[in-house]
This record gives sequence, C-alpha cells and structure tokens, in this order.
Amino acid sequence: MGRVGSGQKCHGQVVKNGVDGVLHVGNSLMHFYSFCGFIGLGRKVFDEMPQIDVVSWNSIVNGYVKMGELVVARELFDAMPYRNLVGWNVMMNGYLNSNNPGKCLKLFREMAQSGVNGNDGTIVIALTACARSARMKEGKSVHRCVIKASKDMNLITSTTLIHMYSRCGREEIARLVFDRISVKNIVCWNAMILGYFIHGNPKDGLNLYSDLLSSRSEGPDEITFVGILCACAREGLLTEARKHFGEMSDVFGIKPSFAHYWCMANLLAKFGLMQEAIETLKNIPVESNLPLESSLWSELLGSAHFRGDVILGDK
Repeated sequence: MGRVGSGQKCHGQVVKNGVDGVLHVGNSLMHFYSFCGFIGLGRKVFDEMPQIDVVSWNSIVNGYVKMGELVVARELFDAMPYRNLVGWNVMMNGYLNSNNPGKCLKLFREMAQSGVNGNDGTIVIALTACARSARMKEGKSVHRCVIKASKDMNLITSTTLIHMYSRCGREEIARLVFDRISVKNIVCWNAMILGYFIHGNPKDGLNLYSDLLSSRSEGPDEITFVGILCACAREGLLTEARKHFGEMSDVFGIKPSFAHYWCMANLLAKFGLMQEAIETLKNIPVESNLPLESSLWSELLGSAHFRGDVILGDK
C-alpha cells in the first residue's frame, strides 16, 4: 500500500473512532501529510482542528517551507498568536535554503527585537546567511553575540564562523577562530583549507593541508581533495596536482568524483594538454553523483578554442 496509503488508512481509523479532534492526534496527522509532501491535506487537517497549539502552527509552517511555498509559510508565521524558537528557526532556515539570505537576516533581527534568544542552530543559520551574502559587519555582530553568550563555542559554530570570515575575504580572522579550536574534525579543517583555496592564498591552503597530514588526527576526504586540486589549478601546479590526484585512491582510498576529474582536466587544458584533458573527462565514472554541468564543459571547450585547437574544441 505504501507509506501514504498506510497513513491515510490510519487517518480513516482516527475518524472512525472519533479521536480526530484530539490535539496530539491532529498534530501527528498534519505532520505526516506535510512530511510526505501532501501539504494540501496537511492544511485541511490544520483548518479543521478544533484546537491548535504552537506545535500545530510550527508543523504547518514547516510543511509549507519544505514545499518551497515561503509566501504562504510567512503568512501563517505572521498569523501565529505565539511564536517559539522552533518557529523562528524554521522560517529563517526556509529563507536561507531558498537562497534568500537577506530575508533570513531580516527575520533574525526581528527575532532579537522581539526578545527571543536564539540557540546554536539560530546562530549557525544567521552566520551562514552572512557568509552567503558576504555581510561582514553583520557577521561580526553575530560573532560578538556568541562571545557574549558563551566563552566556549561549539565546533559547528566555530566552523561556520571560519566559513563566514573566509567568504568575506578575512581569512586571517578565520584562521584565528580555527587555531582556537582545541579538538578539530575534518569539517573544520576543510572549512579553513578551502577558505584559503577559494578566497585567500592557495599556497597557505596547501601548507595547512600538510599540517592536516602531520596532525594524524584526521585524514583528508573527498572535499579536501577538491580544494587541493582547485588550488593546484589556480597556481598552475601540474606536477603537484598529478601527485595529489594519484594519492587520493592509492594512499587514502578515496574514489575520484566528477569534481576531481574536472579540476584535473581544467588544469591540463591550461597547460595546452587538450587531448589528455579530454581523456581525463572520458574517465569520469558513469555512477558519478555530480552532473556534467554544461558550464563546466563550455569552459574547457573555451580553453581549446582559445588555444587555436578549434577541431579539438568542437570534438
């Protein structure tokens, strides 16, 4: 019958036994329909509930957020007679995931003005929004709030701060945050390494990668090598890129993905090794979970045309 069919059967039993007016039962039904993508049915349950509480409001708002219907979600959020932190986080995260960090931060400011104290999740959402919109001033303000609230930041918050400062071009501040983390995992290592590779000095990133290997506390992962190969491409380090690309599988047992093959092909193209670049792209595994974006192909082919190898570029 499937999950939805089974749920609807349970709904029928709820109505048959006359418990559809029970608050917790109604909330569960609404959550079920929203989770399964049937927001219309979830809304019908919500509208017909004789009694609703803050859980009911949060559930229906979250349902519309998950469906990407943020206008309706915001209308319901504004209509809530009482908002708790869960509701604020759900709405802010909805804006963030829909690539609207400005509205996310505006809501964060409204929350603060309403006297609602955020939690670690709120801080991560706000800092991520600052990073995506490169709002350095507001990011520093959030950072000050974190310092004021607690002397010790957790790993997730610290990692998000590293990302935010790096994205805003202040990798030196990101490095200060990184150095203060007592127990580092590969996620925070990657945040700082990629911060150097993408927004700062790639050579600093390669040096930090060496520190990662020396620490022996964490091993590099797939994301680490994307950054390394991109850094080698930016610096024109073909020999080093070949070495790292080989070490991925031979030393660390990491299977290259589309991103790694693309970085190598792009670097080979920069050196005019177009035939080898094409052969590299042909080696991309069929089961690669990343799509062959047309923009990536066009950049490689553009390199071929730029170097005068029109026939190879057309191929």
